[in-house]
Amino acid sequence: MNGLNLKTSDIFYNKLDNRFNQYGDTDKCNDLDNKLEYHHGVYEFCSSLIGNLKKFDELPSLSLFDKYRCRYFNIWIYEKLKKLFPDIKDPKYTTMQTKIMNFWDSYKEDKECNLDFPSYIINNNQYDKMKDLYDYALNYEMLKLDIENNNYPCTHEISNYIEKSIQLYNEIKRECAVTVEHKKYCAALNEIKDIYGNEQLTKLKCSKVLSSEEATTQVEEILERRLDGVQFREVDTHYGIQATDEHSRDTGLVNQQVTTSFSDSNDAMTVVLPLVGILLTFFVLYKFTPIASRLRLLLLKRKVIEGKMNENSPHELLENIFDSVETNAPRDHHTVGYHPVLNV
Repeated sequence: MNGLNLKTSDIFYNKLDNRFNQYGDTDKCNDLDNKLEYHHGVYEFCSSLIGNLKKFDELPSLSLFDKYRCRYFNIWIYEKLKKLFPDIKDPKYTTMQTKIMNFWDSYKEDKECNLDFPSYIINNNQYDKMKDLYDYALNYEMLKLDIENNNYPCTHEISNYIEKSIQLYNEIKRECAVTVEHKKYCAALNEIKDIYGNEQLTKLKCSKVLSSEEATTQVEEILERRLDGVQFREVDTHYGIQATDEHSRDTGLVNQQVTTSFSDSNDAMTVVLPLVGILLTFFVLYKFTPIASRLRLLLLKRKVIEGKMNENSPHELLENIFDSVETNAPRDHHTVGYHPVLNV
C-alpha cells in the first residue's frame, strides 16, 4: 500500500496486531493452536490478544477518541475473528469465540470496557456501517491536517474514501433522525457528534486529486521546499532544558531559549505545529514508500541529528503511531536532539 493511502485506523489496528504480542501466553496459545488444528494465524492472534488485554492501559492513544478505545478494540477483535473464520457456522469459529471470551475474563482488569464484539455477530447488518463510521471519525483528524494544513494532494483512493464516508455519514444521520429503534451505528453517530458536531465531518474535500505516484512526488517536493526554510542544529538537552551546541555561532541563543521557553510558548507552537506535520508525513513516506532513500539523502544533506522524540510532543500521533524513534532512543538524562531555526 502506498504510504499516502495509509489511514490512522489502519495503523492503529496494525499496532494492535504487533505491539504487545510478545506478552502473549505461549502455553495457552499453543494449546489453542493445537485445538484448532494449527489454523493459519490463530497463534499470532492469540498472542496479540492476550498481550493487548494485559497492556490495555498502554494501547496506542486515539487522540480525540481515546475514551472510545474499547470500541475500537472490540472492532479489531471481531475483524480478526471474521478473517480467521469467515463462516460463522464453522465449529472452529465457535471455539475461537469462546476462547476469546475466556481470555477476556482471565486478563482484562478494566471492567469499564465491556466485551461487545459478540453483539456484532447478532447485528452484523449494522456492524459494517458502525465500523466505517467510527473509522472515518478516527481518520478525519489526519486527513484534514494533510489536505487543509499541509496542502497535500489526495490520491484517488483517499478521495473516493472521503466521498463514500461523507455519503455514509449523511445516510446514517437521516436514518437515525427518524428511527426509534436502537441501532449501533446511531449510537456511534451520537458519540462522534459529541466530538465533531453535526456537520464538520461532511465538509472535508480534496483540493487536488492525483495518482499515487504523482501525489507521492508532489508531497516530496513540498517537503523539500519546507525543509529548505529550516536550519537544523545540534542541541544538548539536560533535564529537559535545551541549549545550543557550544560551537554555535549564535552564542546568545541559549539564554534567549531558556527565557522565552516559558514566556513565549504560544509563539513556539506556531513553529512546532507545522514541523510536526512535516515530520509526520516524513515518517509515513520513509516507512512505506520507495522514496525513502531520496528523503534520507535529503536529510543527510541537511545534517539532521535524530534524537529521542519528546514523550509530551504536541502531536500525540507522532509518539503513538510512529514510535520507533522513541523505542530506540537512549533513556538517560542527556540526549541529543535537533533545534529548528526558520530562515527569515
